[in-house]
Amino acid sequence: MLRHIVMFRFDPSASEADRQAGADALAALKGAVPEIRTLAVGRNAMDNPGNFDMVIEVGLDSADDFPGYRDSLAHMEAWTGKVQPFVTEMASIQFVDES
Repeated sequence: MLRHIVMFRFDPSASEADRQAGADALAALKGAVPEIRTLAVGRNAMDNPGNFDMVIEVGLDSADDFPGYRDSLAHMEAWTGKVQPFVTEMASIQFVDES
């Protein structure tokens, strides 16, 4: 399985409603993008300096499914409409989980 993990840091001006709308939009991808096998979205639960504010972890059958997920209309709408406007920094990684 290919795991795609992205961590986001929000602009301090992003409201609680903006942050939650972003999390909700990403969580809704599970039913909207057929390539997704597993999906978890989480908001930071600890007040540790340097933590990111939100994370998404997506599980895909293989790397071949990544372009379909990445380029899907649902993903692009969630990213550009609900998350990206409030993000100041992000980090991502994709890795093969053979467990």
